[in-house]
Amino acid sequence: MTAGGPGAAATDRLPVVVLAVLVCMTAALLLFRLDHPALKMDEVFSVNYIRNGVAYLLDLARPDERNPPGYFLALKAWTALAGDSRAGARSLSVACALACLPLIYLVARPLFGPRVALLAALFLGSFPGFLHYGREARMYAMLFFCLMLAILFCTMLLDHARIRSRARHPALALGLVVTGFAVSLAATFYAHYSAAVYYLCFLAAVVWIFLLERDLRLLGLVGTGLALATLLALPQIFHMLGFVSPGESEWIPPTTAELFLKTVLGCFPFPTWAKPVFLLLYAAGTVMIWRRDRRFGILFLCMPAVGIAALGVIGIWRPMLLVRTAQPLTLLAPLALAVAVARLPLPGIAAAALVALQLWPARADYPAERETMAGEALSEVLADIDPDRDQVFYIAPLRPQFELFRLPGRERFQPLRFEDPAAQFPAILSRVRSCHGPLPAPAGCGRTYVIMEPDPRFEKENAAAWTRFLDRLAAETGNSRTLTLPGHAVYILSGKAPGG
Repeated sequence: MTAGGPGAAATDRLPVVVLAVLVCMTAALLLFRLDHPALKMDEVFSVNYIRNGVAYLLDLARPDERNPPGYFLALKAWTALAGDSRAGARSLSVACALACLPLIYLVARPLFGPRVALLAALFLGSFPGFLHYGREARMYAMLFFCLMLAILFCTMLLDHARIRSRARHPALALGLVVTGFAVSLAATFYAHYSAAVYYLCFLAAVVWIFLLERDLRLLGLVGTGLALATLLALPQIFHMLGFVSPGESEWIPPTTAELFLKTVLGCFPFPTWAKPVFLLLYAAGTVMIWRRDRRFGILFLCMPAVGIAALGVIGIWRPMLLVRTAQPLTLLAPLALAVAVARLPLPGIAAAALVALQLWPARADYPAERETMAGEALSEVLADIDPDRDQVFYIAPLRPQFELFRLPGRERFQPLRFEDPAAQFPAILSRVRSCHGPLPAPAGCGRTYVIMEPDPRFEKENAAAWTRFLDRLAAETGNSRTLTLPGHAVYILSGKAPGG
């Protein structure tokens, strides 16, 4: 059979067909039980925040959100079509995650061939962090996509000589690649401000290559892309510098050696006994990548090494080192795994075993039953609330869920803080003595609801003080009852104290 005949065409199409199958398999993993996990606090914020207008999301003086508007604008447009249910809000991340598989294939194939490229897509599609953030209504899957696109354009620039020799209009082709690199890199910054370290990664890689090879043209091409990306990001740079304050991330601990190691290991949540196996394969794959193409090997090393180190160093003064901010910098790790596995005696069996090990820690993201959120349950409890007579006291962290489920009569809702409970007891006691005490109640008194979280992640001592106070109050008030909802207790006072 002659080269270029039907057989060759079929051979060329086969990797594309296999890639399409891998995308479908990953889609099944991402969509399976997508609406079962309850929305996390940050996901609730995402859905609530996009209910603001486009002008507000773009306002550089917006006071209540430290993140840039790119993801929220995309989510607002997406949910206009898909709805803002759990699955609807999360499906944008699913789409961004799925788009990463063809991109890593395109990155890997010119260097290592279709076999390794398909293995890289397989390992990325089953990577636990990739699946976790690909099912979350937050901006991290969008970061994955934009960063992988920037990496693809950068790898094309690393081989700029090939573009100049093969393109009909080399200057135009290189200009388009530089523009694509700049736009995709700027898009990462419009998704999350931690993407500033990606600029450092690409800069470190091209400077390293220049010091080794003195390729001034490559330095100019990537440098132009970085400069253009910076110009495109300028509006959000001004917002970041003007809005970020030292205390705004006080819940994130400052970087320590222990936290740094814990975060890095958290990006690879494999079973403890399997970590040495993955580490050995990653190391072997990295060496093979370096030997195959030193330029790409430098970029491969700079993404996690420079990026995560920069997050850690910045985090000493302004805490920002988290698994979620470090995870995008590990996107190329599945490629190292693919390069190493392709050289093993039985690569198919090894790949299947590694996929199983990668999927094992993802089990927690697939609860068998749909998890009920406190706001959902409370919307039923408070469905018949009388906004003119009833009073609701609630622990403040519930406010976003009340907004999410649009509970009626919220003007009669009074938030409570975990901190300093004794200072807040008088407000509840005043209401109880007036409406549920031994004296005749004034007109306008109805039921009193007090919603508390008995076992929060933090403030456990204060939560215990609240629970003791409310249990005693409920016992002293006639016709009261307590409901237990997901993570919360609802004290409903609707009668009179003895002697009334």
